[in-house]
Amino acid sequence: PDLFPENATAASIDGNIILQIFSPIINSQRIMHCQFDNTYSSFQCDNGLNFAFGDLLGYTFVKIGQRSVEILKRHLGVAIALARHLYGANLFATQASSVQEELLSTCIESYEEHLWDEEQSMLLEALPRLLVNNELNRVVHIALDAALERLRDMGHQRAHALVFATNKFVASATSKQALAMSPSDLVFLTLLSRSLQRQHPQLNRSVAVFLQGVSHDPQSGCVPCIAHLSQLSKGVLLIQVIEYANLHVASSMYDTFFV
Repeated sequence: PDLFPENATAASIDGNIILQIFSPIINSQRIMHCQFDNTYSSFQCDNGLNFAFGDLLGYTFVKIGQRSVEILKRHLGVAIALARHLYGANLFATQASSVQEELLSTCIESYEEHLWDEEQSMLLEALPRLLVNNELNRVVHIALDAALERLRDMGHQRAHALVFATNKFVASATSKQALAMSPSDLVFLTLLSRSLQRQHPQLNRSVAVFLQGVSHDPQSGCVPCIAHLSQLSKGVLLIQVIEYANLHVASSMYDTFFV
């Protein structure tokens, strides 16, 4: 039987078929990586077909396409970063929920098909900031402090509160017990919110995420959090992030899987 049915599209082709076709190349990359520690990260083929490889917690990520190697590497790096933030140490395990799979697919599709072509900030992997006057800045910080106080009253001692306006960062507040966020965490939250807003303009949703934290903190790398994204008004988004698990256990598990 034909591997590719008539009128097949990229979305309708089984991923196992793609892996089967390119298995010699993928196996060669794995052997070079595991046995010789001298693997290739990408290569180019005739007719403009290119490959890019990445690795996370022992899993190989492969990006195949007819774009330049540089673009494939950028897209693959974003996919790996999204997997770290959405799965943590539970990468592609059987316990991973369909919600995580849906979020990962939504974010990758939104990034590659929309944001990559439309948003210069995504090309730069930067977080644009909206500058406001002192009075408005004071009002925003009072509101963020009130949000953190409400979370503390509910028993959440480690939390963050962030405000975005027209997809630009405005301000943030962090409780004293919480780990500081890294720049990659902020860019991830931006990408997550932009992707979800494309599906639900009136966004009001809670999702489980694993933030990275700052590199100099020994507990950073896998910080289990619940992120609640709320559309306050048109163009204004509030993100409340709650650290909900034992950080020592989560960090140790991630380090163990990494080793």
